[in-house]
Amino acid sequence: MVLHNPTKRVIDILNIISKNSDKLTFSNISKSLEIPKSTLSPILKTLAELEVLNLDPISQTYATGLGAFQIGQSYLKNLNGLDIIKSHMTTITNSCNKTVNWE
Repeated sequence: MVLHNPTKRVIDILNIISKNSDKLTFSNISKSLEIPKSTLSPILKTLAELEVLNLDPISQTYATGLGAFQIGQSYLKNLNGLDIIKSHMTTITNSCNKTVNWE
């Protein structure tokens, strides 16, 4: 599978910021992900403008924003816990060659 590099780059940025909230500056993100600053700048500006990220004006650090929360909430609306459990149980039973009764 060939990944679309610009899209992967955005996801990598969101992942690193979500794991290091309120700690990463523009330079930290550029160095950590090895993204040139000229490439990173418009991505961060766009994500901040869309409120997917927040830029603290004092510390100049990035954190996930309301837009990211809203995207996550839409995932939860479509989530069925029982389906997730059944999927994991199927994986386990297949690896063990055992059967499970769903009751």
